[in-house]
Amino acid sequence: MWPRLLAGAPRGAREASSAWFAAYCQNPVIYHVFHYSSAVHADVVRNQVSRSISREILAHKTAAIRLLNGLLTNWDDANIDIVLIAVLSLSRNELGRNSMPVGHVLAFEPHMPHENWLSVYGRLQGVEVHERAIGLLIERVGGLKTLKMPGLASLIVLGDLVSATQQVRKPRLPCAWKVDRSVLLEHRVLSSEPGSSAPGCGFFTSMPGGGLPPRAVSALIRLATIDRCMSMCRVVRLNVVEEQLLVSTRNALQHAFLSLPAWEELDEAEAHGCSRTAYEVCILTAAIYSAAVIMAIPPHLGWHIKLVHKLRDLIEKAEFLDPDHALSDMLLWSLCVGALASHRTPDGAFFKASLRRALAQRQLLVRPKLEHILGGFLWSDSACRHGAAVLWASL
Repeated sequence: MWPRLLAGAPRGAREASSAWFAAYCQNPVIYHVFHYSSAVHADVVRNQVSRSISREILAHKTAAIRLLNGLLTNWDDANIDIVLIAVLSLSRNELGRNSMPVGHVLAFEPHMPHENWLSVYGRLQGVEVHERAIGLLIERVGGLKTLKMPGLASLIVLGDLVSATQQVRKPRLPCAWKVDRSVLLEHRVLSSEPGSSAPGCGFFTSMPGGGLPPRAVSALIRLATIDRCMSMCRVVRLNVVEEQLLVSTRNALQHAFLSLPAWEELDEAEAHGCSRTAYEVCILTAAIYSAAVIMAIPPHLGWHIKLVHKLRDLIEKAEFLDPDHALSDMLLWSLCVGALASHRTPDGAFFKASLRRALAQRQLLVRPKLEHILGGFLWSDSACRHGAAVLWASL
């Protein structure tokens, strides 16, 4: 968890790493909490819960909690940075004998699966009480700007973004990342490539009803642009600065997407002429795809199972699958994402059957035509190729 391991860390990353190591050496609560965190990390990497529940490591955890309670009791004399590091470490490192589920898979291949150590920490369930406590503590001391430990604010905001992505909720903390304009300018370049759909064009041209509110269209097109850019970077080796800019832009755009209002929060002018069901189906489908592919959240906790079931409910309650209803390109995209996300889940059969029926109704019997439609939404060939090949073969 050293700051230097985080893409998007401040320029003085080595100084930040030194500061965290100094805190480990000099502060008892950080000493104990890092021993516990490192044991959890090792267990997740080995996919075996053993070290983190050993007597030695549990003694470190117990000591960390005891010392943390002492700091909170004597709040006026406490170092807020130390308190937050301890609470943050404990909130993202809860692991028990049944916390290493097996069998959950996604038929997507994320762009950057190991970025920010999400291949490890994305498999751990955050403690809700601790996460809310972090927000209250930050508010009490006057915001993230008051924190002095290098890299701490970035780490806290990243943890909030990961939790928000898993739960499809609004982030509780403000965005701490900047968008690199050169990445977004790639939209024009990508839009001019022959035979290729402009990133996110389907969110503007192929939506049922009156389309989407302008804020949603903008957020989704930007998300589709970073998805396309990250896909291209799979075959290009980025230097450290380029990688930091790409990840910072990704995080900022994901934060903006998750911050979109729920349907009930739209003002009358924004919602006018739009379909509530289309809006909710589109946002949820994009949330599933962005979590799996763009943010690379591992499926081990089964976050996707609840989301695809909710997506199924939305589609079934609408008239999208009615034989007399004109099937939109958006529905085809939603069914394809749902089918890949519901691989080996109870809802998988529904998405496959619905997609099979939709393709027959649209007479889309040639795979390249369907892939051209999907390319106008959130759909990367490099992320979906293998899963889609299995899906097509099963239809």
